[in-house]
Amino acid sequence: MNFCEARTQDPSSAATAKHKLMVNRNAEPQSLLEVWQLYALETRTTHSEPRAYAKLTLVKTALIRYTLPCWGLPSLQGHKVTETETANAFEFMARISLEQLQSALLAQHQVFEQQQVPDKIRRSYRSALKQLLTWCQQQPWSWATTAAEPKLLLPPKRHKRSAQVLHTRKPYDYDPEPLRRQEYRYGLGAVEGDVMNERLQAELEAFVQWRQNSSRLGLDAVQASTVERELAGIRLILGWLHRVQGVRSEALSLTQIIPLVPLPTVSDPATAAQATAAARASLDLAYRYIRWLRTTPEEGGRGLTTQQVELSNLQLFKSVACFLYYREMPSEHLAQPWRWLEQNPVVQAFSRELAQWRRRGTHTVSGQRAEPSHAKVIATWSEVLAFVEALRAECVPRLPIEQQTRKQALSFGPLRALPAIAQSYQRFLLCALMSYLPPQRQQAYRDLLVEPKPSLQLEAFSGYLYTKNNLWYLVTGGRKEGRTRGQELQLQIPNIQYPCGRYFYQYLQEWLYEYTYVDAKGQEHRTNGLRTALQPHHAYLFTKKNGKKYEKPTDLSRLVRDAAFRLTGSTINPHRFRSLFVNHWVERQPNPATLEGLAKYIGHSPQRLIEIYEKGLTQPETAQVISREAARLAQALVDQAH
Repeated sequence: MNFCEARTQDPSSAATAKHKLMVNRNAEPQSLLEVWQLYALETRTTHSEPRAYAKLTLVKTALIRYTLPCWGLPSLQGHKVTETETANAFEFMARISLEQLQSALLAQHQVFEQQQVPDKIRRSYRSALKQLLTWCQQQPWSWATTAAEPKLLLPPKRHKRSAQVLHTRKPYDYDPEPLRRQEYRYGLGAVEGDVMNERLQAELEAFVQWRQNSSRLGLDAVQASTVERELAGIRLILGWLHRVQGVRSEALSLTQIIPLVPLPTVSDPATAAQATAAARASLDLAYRYIRWLRTTPEEGGRGLTTQQVELSNLQLFKSVACFLYYREMPSEHLAQPWRWLEQNPVVQAFSRELAQWRRRGTHTVSGQRAEPSHAKVIATWSEVLAFVEALRAECVPRLPIEQQTRKQALSFGPLRALPAIAQSYQRFLLCALMSYLPPQRQQAYRDLLVEPKPSLQLEAFSGYLYTKNNLWYLVTGGRKEGRTRGQELQLQIPNIQYPCGRYFYQYLQEWLYEYTYVDAKGQEHRTNGLRTALQPHHAYLFTKKNGKKYEKPTDLSRLVRDAAFRLTGSTINPHRFRSLFVNHWVERQPNPATLEGLAKYIGHSPQRLIEIYEKGLTQPETAQVISREAARLAQALVDQAH
């Protein structure tokens, strides 16, 4: 019985497997392959199916990828082990004796060093191999009971610096040579002997408190990790001012970063001119600091060449500017502080610089997965619908194993956690609503309510869902910043039928109201909709994994873009959904007379649509006709794909 047979064993035959184990346990294996077969059999009979699968997968990878290559097995080429590579590895394992197995940890260490495997991965697969060897030592046939030298051959221990060496700080000498040696420790407070004056300490404490309470003050909310990162960045700038620019420690202040000009009113010409001069001085200081960061260490700089350096520091300078001028804000503007800050010349200067970066598209937003610069873009509406189908295929409690080890019935991985299933449902429903109905602006989906809630005094909502006579409807309109969003429009959501026998309405019901699943023990459970698994703190349809509302466009775009790149190798964002739908419609039914209606629904003026789409755009005379056509296209592609 090999590993493949042990992994696909029917759990109902556990008693038979246990009997085989009792019979074979005392049998003395002659090779690593026979050891592996016994270990796989016992693991399957003493652990639950998901736990056994996880343990055996780790040990199998530890052997095939990181141990056997030291003994002559060709190294794996791809990221995943193929069926042919697995078969070759099992044949090779049949030639490995128990005596040779004693040096497995040493062989694994040599492969780690040769392949330059990161420490985190080393720990995982070294632990997995140790589990196998420890199990071997506990068996009656182990070399520990027969060999004269039963100890395993272990790799050399890695040298670790003591805590005293790691945390000892040396005084900073103010000459160029130590600056080149310690360029990574130039931040204020990073070197022993640094003194921070009381005024600067109070400013930094006030900055942290202001950023942490920004949502209560009417500004964008930020996470605690963002505040810590900004505080560390400010300390670096202050250290540069002190060590490189020669500013005395007692004179250090946030006003050294952003020259502060009191502004009783932004409309005052005299003070506005002073603020404009302060903006130029702040930008000049920011770019001098960025140029120093890019300078090589041999020339006294940091040698940082990534594009993120300029973007992150411009954002940091802008945050300091907003903080300083918020403290100078007249009381009559405290109700809507962002409007006053947006008119401040200093803040405007940094906003313009950041906007130029976004237009050039040469930066990578922090926290987003970096994609290849040559990554393709989904180019047709048919590709969009195929992508939505791929998302629907992930709405299952167990995902199929991508690389099967035998030509047999499809095998599935362990049971997924409810939040993971919920995230799959959310990605599918979002993209389905943007493709089964004519796609709208991204904000319409971020502010979409679960159901009509007239009692809630919400500042912004784009519409809501409701069901009537077994049909689901999406109502657009709503309110933004206390004002009504255009004319209310009711669209029937199509109940797409899939070849597996399920319907789109079932996914909506399972997301919102009731989801049934079977756990690893075979017991059936019911939950109040998968949306509750993410513990949302709001009444909107879509929610972040931490339960918060999608506030920023980048968050929702990342949800769609990362899934598209992972499944198709191409990227797409919510805005491109609209563009591709309009282009597809124009190619199928050109009718210039309906341009104004489609422009109103999509969210562009007719003139803007003409500028963006060279062929011109059309739509049916009513939005209902558009919806029926979008549903027909989706149903046709689903039927064609299967």
